[in-house]
Amino acid sequence: MASGAGPVGDGAARVECPENARPGSDPAGALTRGPRPTEQTRFAGFVTCVGDGQADAAAVELLNEQWPTSTRDLSTQAPEDVDRCPYVDIDVPSAYGVTSWGDVLKFEFRGCGNYLVTGYAGSVSDSFGPQTVQFLPSEELADAIALVFDV
Repeated sequence: MASGAGPVGDGAARVECPENARPGSDPAGALTRGPRPTEQTRFAGFVTCVGDGQADAAAVELLNEQWPTSTRDLSTQAPEDVDRCPYVDIDVPSAYGVTSWGDVLKFEFRGCGNYLVTGYAGSVSDSFGPQTVQFLPSEELADAIALVFDV
């Protein structure tokens, strides 16, 4: 499936987190083996595995607006070293975006305000490799979709 704009039915954009979700826990739905995320990727939903966790429509709209300027393609660019709370030990809940095509992408915490966005990778050399897109959200966006920006 393509990761650009596309059809997703109501309810198809839901990721179910385990009831006893903890940092690093996986969703009930499998991560995609679909295309790598790019700056053209659009989202239909976003979930952080804590509490209710489902981002509202306005937060997902903000994600789609800011996504192209908040990402770095790590196949062509070096990652930026960003951590807005390097001296704080923090448990970060798992977070997942559902593209407009229904693909599930994991937002892996690297540091406060710094995430890697990946689908399923069988190995580092897999064509769906783990370090595909670095996501550096604005504080407004991080707050809207419940990602850790700083402490």
